[in-house]
Amino acid sequence: MSTRELLIVAALVVVLLLVAERKGFAMTPNSKGRTQSFLAFAQAISVAEGYGIAGAIPTVRNNPGDLKLSAGQITTFATPAEGWEALYHQLELMRDGTSRYYGPGMTLAEAGRIWTATEQSAWLANVIRAMRGQGFDVNETTTLGEILG
Repeated sequence: MSTRELLIVAALVVVLLLVAERKGFAMTPNSKGRTQSFLAFAQAISVAEGYGIAGAIPTVRNNPGDLKLSAGQITTFATPAEGWEALYHQLELMRDGTSRYYGPGMTLAEAGRIWTATEQSAWLANVIRAMRGQGFDVNETTTLGEILG
């Protein structure tokens, strides 16, 4: 192949990857099986929960998912990294169908009704907005399996 032909092929590959990224959710997973859409969903949840806002409970408790892992109390993690890993673990349970509360066939709307007891519509709208802002075309009927891979 000539240099020109190689450049054309390379350009086509880039275009195809960009189209796949816009259309599909489950992109190439990292070493822990976390796809780009998986990580985007975790980020979207943190936005919906108010993580990163000074003084907000999820921020103060290093808990981006605002998780309650025992006795109904919002869990406090020693570091933000521990909080992110706990959120990722919860999403892995959802993806794998081993969660007690969530399954891969659930829609975002169904999951939102379980995830938060208050302001469910706002939570759902914030998750959808954050996912769309990261380039993923989701809506209330998008399933957890489609997002989590």
